[in-house]
Amino acid sequence: MKQNDTLFDVLKCVIDRNRDEYTEELHWEEWGDGTRTLEFDPCGGMPIDDAQWMLRGATDEEAKIILRDFVANTTLCGWSLNCQMARLLSEKGQLVAKKVDRILETTDWESYASPQLLLSYLAVKPDGAKWAYRLLDVVLDDARDGLFLACWKIKDKRLHAKLLRKFEEWFTQDETWGGGTGEDGWLGRFVSKWLTEGTFTYARLEKCIRWHFKYAVL
Repeated sequence: MKQNDTLFDVLKCVIDRNRDEYTEELHWEEWGDGTRTLEFDPCGGMPIDDAQWMLRGATDEEAKIILRDFVANTTLCGWSLNCQMARLLSEKGQLVAKKVDRILETTDWESYASPQLLLSYLAVKPDGAKWAYRLLDVVLDDARDGLFLACWKIKDKRLHAKLLRKFEEWFTQDETWGGGTGEDGWLGRFVSKWLTEGTFTYARLEKCIRWHFKYAVL
């Protein structure tokens, strides 16, 4: 990569290598107030499956440029593009560990103003499971996507047991939980993962399964 390559240049280079799998183009979104945001797929969400992840195959050099911009929030980007970069942070976050560790230590994670997608970094942080375990009690509703992604990738039975209890707590307190935030979708993904991988028995997951089919599945 050239030293003066912009985020746009690097993202386009990585996306073009996967061009056969994507129809969307990286572009600048122009807004009425004169601001511009960089976007890829305005309808996209968190790329859990590799087939949805447009930054797959980024080199460490490319990842450093992308993640430094992402962590510093230098370039205004749309939601789905930020989710793509959050997935990259969950894979290669060690490249910007010092910066993210400082942010982790100094941020009020009980605030909606917190950079919630940076919590995907916990997936590669040596004590990330301990952080995630604690933050499940702290991070607010509709601000947990980065935390959920980290939990998805961390293989820690105690953490997953805590997440299961939190899901039960959230939808028991409010039957409409997750409908406007998409967190009900995360519940469905985790139930499928836990059943497939044998993390929990069907009997242990039955309460979540019943709620999911009653309230989340149309």
